[in-house]
Amino acid sequence: MKMVQHILKKDIRGLRWEIVATVALTLATALLEWPSQHATLNHLGQFWSQPAIVLAWILLVLRVVQRDGLVGREHDWLTRPIRRWHVAVAKALFVVLFVLAPIAVRDAIVVAANGFPVLGNLPGMAWSLAVWIGVFLLPAAALAVVTRTIPQALMGVLGFVFLASVVSNEESLWQGVDWVPMGLAALVIGLFAGVVVWLQYRQRWTARARILLAVGAAAAAGVTMGLPWGAAFACQRLFATQAVDESELVIQMGELQLGSTAGWSVSSSTARLRFPVEVKGAPAGYRIRVLRVEAPAGPEGNVSLDERVPWFRQPEGGALSFVRVEMQKAQFLAGQESPARLKGRIFLAVLAPRAKQDFTFENTRQMVPGVGVCEASFDRIPVFYCRTPFRTPTETRVTLWAREPQQGSVMTVLSSLSSLSPLPFEFSLAPMRGVGASIERLDYSGELSAARGLAGGRITYETWAPVAFIEREFDVTGRKLGDYRVP
Repeated sequence: MKMVQHILKKDIRGLRWEIVATVALTLATALLEWPSQHATLNHLGQFWSQPAIVLAWILLVLRVVQRDGLVGREHDWLTRPIRRWHVAVAKALFVVLFVLAPIAVRDAIVVAANGFPVLGNLPGMAWSLAVWIGVFLLPAAALAVVTRTIPQALMGVLGFVFLASVVSNEESLWQGVDWVPMGLAALVIGLFAGVVVWLQYRQRWTARARILLAVGAAAAAGVTMGLPWGAAFACQRLFATQAVDESELVIQMGELQLGSTAGWSVSSSTARLRFPVEVKGAPAGYRIRVLRVEAPAGPEGNVSLDERVPWFRQPEGGALSFVRVEMQKAQFLAGQESPARLKGRIFLAVLAPRAKQDFTFENTRQMVPGVGVCEASFDRIPVFYCRTPFRTPTETRVTLWAREPQQGSVMTVLSSLSSLSPLPFEFSLAPMRGVGASIERLDYSGELSAARGLAGGRITYETWAPVAFIEREFDVTGRKLGDYRVP
């Protein structure tokens, strides 16, 4: 181990300024998550700091690995009695000390500063470190062991960035199960990168290692772009925790008034339709989320799932979604008096209640046990925002009640569906995850030009977690086809 210590000390002396800059930048990002930080400044700071901190990690890994390079025969350590595993262990210790340890310290500082127990969030911290190793550090090390110089390695980094941007622009609607393709892609690239690093330090087969790394990058992109939605959902179903009686579920065409109707443009060559698909029969106290609707387009045209429906429009004990269909106008004109029919396959998530909290709120930030660090503003437009470490609840509903009884139930707000991942971690460089609430309903008696009457009122905070996942075929009919056309 003396040789490992010698190599480690050499690298620390030679890269001391890079170490100081990287560690300082990593720890400085904790200030962006400080409890007193304004939300706007927080988001703006993260927008600029996150690419910078990732680049700093990657550059430090590239620099330390290429100090004792594996490409070519001009490196002096190759002629000395130094085993390759000595070099590999020294480089790994360097990354642990000056990249992973500062990340862990930063996360612990942020979690503690926001009032959460560090020990209780160790699983989230561990998962975040594992993800950063597989997504950033191992690929950076793999690029370093198959290149001679930093510019060459950075060209590889740019290639990875370009590939990631192409993959992220895919228009697949993963709706809650996005963690499956992302996780598989991270696992694939991490495994290939690890094999490349091992292969180079063991055999120094540079040409083969380069090919293997390119294959790994292509495989990771292929997993993300080519993974069928049904396969991702099948993976999600492995994590179901309860058995739900599916026989009670009924799928039917929803009420027409829940979708807007209007004429289409005379000059348009296609007609657009919007079908409400309703699911009923959820177990008492449970909720259903429609994740995806697949209907064969056939000669009619394109079919896709429309926007999700606000809480106040969701039927009790069920769910409502809209399916958009584009078809040739001539075909629509010929069949617009015929009964509408839609058949296909629907994917559902069953959510069970997990927590319900009632508390009062002023225009301040406060820790709400069982909820998180929450903020609310009632000056003009009511806003409610909560943050928790490493992940947010899958489904959140917030109801605000006015302080004055005559104002009644002032509004119901809803956060978007979060990840259905069973892991205690969501992909984000920021240790704190935020869930915001947007206005879905505003009810009051009399005129209320501002929402100040909410301050000091009661807030009901409810969360749900997925317990079962259902895949069903459906064949539903409704009123005549022409009733469902939209602009």
